[in-house]
Amino acid sequence: MKTFRMIASVTLLLGAAILGWQLVAAQGPDGMDPLAIPHVDNLPHPLAPNASAWYRFGYGNGADTGDRPTATVRLINGNHTGVIFEVWPPETVNNTKENKPIGRGTPTIIDCDSGYASSSGQCQTADLTWTGAFGASGNYFVRVINTNNDQVTFWLTVQGLTVSQPTPTRVPTSTATRTALPKPTVAASPIGTIIPPTIVTQTVVVTETVYVTRTIILPPLGPVTPTIETVAAPPVIVPPPVIVPPSNEPPVVSNADDPNRALYMDNQQHRLAANSAMWFRFDYSADDASNRLTALVRLVNGNNSGVRFEVWTPDLLFEWWKKSPVGRGTTSSSNDADLVWRGGLTGGGTYYVRVINDNNLTTTFLLVVE
Repeated sequence: MKTFRMIASVTLLLGAAILGWQLVAAQGPDGMDPLAIPHVDNLPHPLAPNASAWYRFGYGNGADTGDRPTATVRLINGNHTGVIFEVWPPETVNNTKENKPIGRGTPTIIDCDSGYASSSGQCQTADLTWTGAFGASGNYFVRVINTNNDQVTFWLTVQGLTVSQPTPTRVPTSTATRTALPKPTVAASPIGTIIPPTIVTQTVVVTETVYVTRTIILPPLGPVTPTIETVAAPPVIVPPPVIVPPSNEPPVVSNADDPNRALYMDNQQHRLAANSAMWFRFDYSADDASNRLTALVRLVNGNNSGVRFEVWTPDLLFEWWKKSPVGRGTTSSSNDADLVWRGGLTGGGTYYVRVINDNNLTTTFLLVVE
């Protein structure tokens, strides 16, 4: 009997624990139903003063292949509007009181004259962005916060090759059926008989979707001059302008294997044509050789994507194809997804990174410098 009671108690405790875990796992932000939270639709929305709003987006991760594509969340003009955002994974989103999101939107440091990303720039972008990759597929959450005392309209977008958003619901086109106008039927009558007026109800088609019903009194038979009645159509309602969100795909770069065409490092996604290469550049500052700053270049998911990079100094650019770079992106172990190069350069100036796509198809990559 004691053994039976012990087994029953353990079974009840285990069942309660499993049920509690399921309830927690099903919760969204602060206990909200995650399915009731709207998807990020890449459109502007108003937000009340000193309030916040939750959004979600789907993310796919090729766990079997080790593929870890990136997602980019962007708050248009967030750096100037007083609206900020946080990114939360599903495992911690039900405990926001600890204030530990996986990331926050930040501006990119840029050169004031060129507008390109630069570690030594003195200006910032107007947009707030966050770019990263997740370890599992599922729903991820974004909290948008209005820090103003007034209502503000914000524009939140999410981009990524495996980011899923709801398919816009197509409003069915009206298939109005034209109604045949009934013809009055008058029976023959003897001469001299007074034929009373005939009352006929007709349906007039004004437009494809608007009908007007009227009653027409037909006079007695006799010579009748037909009259044409013009029915005024309702005023045309002009729909509001549609705001087209920015494209989710950056342009494809090809024929750019030339350091003279190097782009400033912008820490954004780029698409590189098959079996080709392109160049980036970044500014580096060092007071003297004994106080060299460490630069870190990272190619997100480079170990799994078939894309790699090299680091070049300015003095090696002349006939660079005959020389070797000062460094290449590597991994500390085979389990690392990112390719990283870290080092201190000999002096201040502009340095270069060559990104190579070894695949037979166009590939999207994310290169960042820290």
